[in-house]
Amino acid sequence: MTLPESLIEEVTSADVFVVTFSKGAKGAPWTEDDAAVFGPAVRPLRIVLHPDRTEAFTDRQSFTKPVEDLRTTLERLTLLGFRQAHVRLQTKDVQVLSSQHRTTVRTLPPSTVFWETSHDHKKRHLISVEADRKLLDVLGMTTSDGLLRTSMSDKFRQINHLVKMLVADVDDLGETLHVVDLGCGKAYLSLALAWVLTRRGRSVSLLGVDVNPHVVAEAQRMAWELGLPDARFVVSTIKDSDLGRPDLVLALHACDTASDDALVAAVRSQAQRLVVAPCCHHAVQRQLSASQVSPELRPLLSDGITRERLGDIITDTIRRDVVRAFGYDAHLEEFIALEHTAKNIVLRARLTSFVTNPAIPETVVQSMKLWHVRPVVVDALLGTTSAPAVS
Repeated sequence: MTLPESLIEEVTSADVFVVTFSKGAKGAPWTEDDAAVFGPAVRPLRIVLHPDRTEAFTDRQSFTKPVEDLRTTLERLTLLGFRQAHVRLQTKDVQVLSSQHRTTVRTLPPSTVFWETSHDHKKRHLISVEADRKLLDVLGMTTSDGLLRTSMSDKFRQINHLVKMLVADVDDLGETLHVVDLGCGKAYLSLALAWVLTRRGRSVSLLGVDVNPHVVAEAQRMAWELGLPDARFVVSTIKDSDLGRPDLVLALHACDTASDDALVAAVRSQAQRLVVAPCCHHAVQRQLSASQVSPELRPLLSDGITRERLGDIITDTIRRDVVRAFGYDAHLEEFIALEHTAKNIVLRARLTSFVTNPAIPETVVQSMKLWHVRPVVVDALLGTTSAPAVS
């Protein structure tokens, strides 16, 4: 299919539009690269292009993929053997019909009068392929010719979203920042954060902690390549780490009680900001028992999925309230879309006035009595004598 160059220009410069490609030619090529960009493993019946995403439809499934370069994506779609394109713009509709011998273009009155524009503008990222080529190269997110790898597009958006959140968290702190990443893995997020903050004129010392020597070595190598001399990565457990006095403590997807270890370390070091995204809440889930709770609560524990989700919620709300007891303004919130991970809750906290020896909050006491559970963070931060026993 051939789209007139003038129409391509109109589409790529428009704030809102929808282009639907359909009627695929039999035997038209469909490569693995096409499948990687547009989603389906088999040729789709139609592909719908929006300013920020493509939606590919087969006879049974649909796949949504982000658009990183609009013009490149549009030009690629014209090569996939579709014989019809329906372009909807604010001022008109355009139908393009392509056959073996000719292309017919018809201009029609606009079929869409009211446009929802809140989600259609291309987002401005703190980190971009153009401005941050070195960072993305070192993190292994770009190809040799500087394009974002398709397999990394989700991680690219996730890192941008999280870095934006973290930059806002430390915006009111000093020009010199001490950041700690607990259970850092390859430290993509903390390295990206240090890169962005340094680019903005902040002085950042970064400490990454992980028990895996291989990921620690890789994170240190990337820090050197990025020119971040104050980034240091060590092999250690969270419990054995000396955090100093951090401005920000991160722990993303710290599994089960590793999240408790991170909270304990952060609170004891009186970190100014905490961002902990827990994962795998097994400790409390194992304690939940239908025979221990009141009859009206037992239906919530009769299925595995509700028992698991309930354990997550109980654990994280108690963690939040324990952190609040030490003088933090703490909240639970979604930090990434559910389609990326079911573990999409983050505990964000900022220190207001540190409390040295707080009493156990009444909300925590009542939750433990109600569900007959005892999260690790309670004993670790508040002591074994301050909480009621669990029968």
